[in-house]
Amino acid sequence: MARSQPYTVACDGGLVKSANSIDLLRTPGVARELRNFEVSIEGGYRRINGFYKFGEESATQPTGGTHTILGVMPYADGVIACANNAIYFSQDGITWMQINKLSAGGGDSYATFTAKTASVRTGQEQCTFAMFEAAGEDYGQIMIADNSTKDIFSFRMEGTGALNTRTFFTKEIFPYLPAIYIDLAQKVKWKGNVITGIWSDKFTFELRKWQCTV
Repeated sequence: MARSQPYTVACDGGLVKSANSIDLLRTPGVARELRNFEVSIEGGYRRINGFYKFGEESATQPTGGTHTILGVMPYADGVIACANNAIYFSQDGITWMQINKLSAGGGDSYATFTAKTASVRTGQEQCTFAMFEAAGEDYGQIMIADNSTKDIFSFRMEGTGALNTRTFFTKEIFPYLPAIYIDLAQKVKWKGNVITGIWSDKFTFELRKWQCTV
């Protein structure tokens, strides 16, 4: 029986999905699949040290039940989570505040906002998030959409003190314009029964134009 020889492979190639198996043999150390690994600050990849629940032993479900989480996004000093027919925010994973409520144009105080009736998102599906930041805003504005015909939900929070001292801005954006899923329409013009829109996407910043007849 042939003697085995040790062979050291440095895990410095990262995760590569675009190359075939034969090509990957030329670059030992490249990963094809990773589980419980993360990008290393020293290059390549490394095994994660572990993980724990958001809220640790006191963690709770946003809905108080066992509904599937449909989307999660870090925001401000906490996390936004979508579940069932609602959207929630938490700073600690223990106490959750329902945020799918419509604020006044100038924003609502914590007391006013939490007392409002929720704008129920019946049939909510898997959610996606987009962040828009502007000068003078503490955390930016989060846009939340799901794979249905419901309106896009916009949430913005201002203030860096305790949660009950902050101001909340929310609204629903009607997705009538095709461009709304990529970025906000910059200018819309009506002429007779023709709508003309000029918009730019956040990736190329190129101005584009669309028209439709109604």
